[in-house]
Amino acid sequence: MRLAAAVEATFRAFVTRRESSALPSDPGPVVLAALTVFALASFGAAIAGNIESLVLFRALQGLSAGAGMVVGRAVIR
Repeated sequence: MRLAAAVEATFRAFVTRRESSALPSDPGPVVLAALTVFALASFGAAIAGNIESLVLFRALQGLSAGAGMVVGRAVIR
């Protein structure tokens, strides 16, 4: 149990420090860009003709969703 608490404390300290230092002054354009990439990747995944294209578009979805979540959490904080 102590190991889990130590890992969680380290992770929280790292994420808190990284989010606050990496936050742009106006996060609106970053969130809009992430949403645009996500929408385009979703469309690409829907019309993917082969598995390689599908994997590529799904990877883009994951990257853009991750960017949107990090900036969104930093703005709420």
